[in-house]
Order: sequence, then C-alpha cells, then structure tokens
Amino acid sequence: MVRKVLVLVAFVLLAFILVNTDHRESSTVVRVIDGDTVVIASGEKVRLIGIDTPERGERCYLEAKRFLESVVLFKNVSLERDSENRDRYGRLLRYIFINETLVNALILEKGLGVLYIIPPNEKYRSALESAWREGMEKYVKRCGNGSAEVS
Repeated sequence: MVRKVLVLVAFVLLAFILVNTDHRESSTVVRVIDGDTVVIASGEKVRLIGIDTPERGERCYLEAKRFLESVVLFKNVSLERDSENRDRYGRLLRYIFINETLVNALILEKGLGVLYIIPPNEKYRSALESAWREGMEKYVKRCGNGSAEVS
C-alpha cells in the first residue's frame, strides 16, 4: 500500500514538473559576438530576443559586448524560445537566463541596448519594457539615441 502511494505521489510530481516547465534548454556560451548575439557549445549562433545593441564600429559596441561576456561567457545558461525559432539569418532566437535572471532585460537595465520587440516574440515584453524604462537614460547618456523599436 505504501509503495502504491509513493508511486502515485512520484507520478503526480513528475506530471506537475512537466506541465510547468518553460521548455528551456541548457548550454554553455563559448563566444560572444556582440551585445546581443552569442555562440553556444553546439556551434549555433543565438540572437537575444527583444533587444538590440550597437554593432561593430558604433558607439558602445565594445561596452555592450564586454558586459555580455562578463555575464555569460563560458557559463552554463538556460535558453528559452518564443514563437519563432530562428531569425532571417538562421540564428536561434532565445531569451537567455543565468540563475533565473533574464539576461536580455539585464542588458537593457544597464543601458547597453534598446528595446527591439518583433511580434510574435513577445513572451517577456512586459519585463523588457520595464527594463528599458529603467535603462533608457543611461543608454542615451552613454550611447546616444535611445529610441526603442516596437512593432
């Protein structure tokens, strides 16, 4: 009888975990290309959803890249997809978490990027908008124009 109860409890717990999983995958970041793109252990390029950071040669490019390196490089991260799996360049589109912190939002809070929402990828829109409001003044002072792009 006790065994049946334990099996039932284990089954219920497993079902609860499976239903409440965010469908995240884990990987190690092996390279940071810029402030919004990384390469993971599989060799895949991953574009962070909801943000845009300066490109090579633009003001704040190096600062954004170095910040992202300090947060994720050679660390195990959780990757979570939204509606679309890849962008037009073939990169995986993901939210990146480290210790349950949404790295995409952290970059905005630090003023190192701008909000860049492209529907239908809007799962964390509210969190990203809040982070952008918090970091916008820092971004403008540090990098110049602080206009967000929201579709």
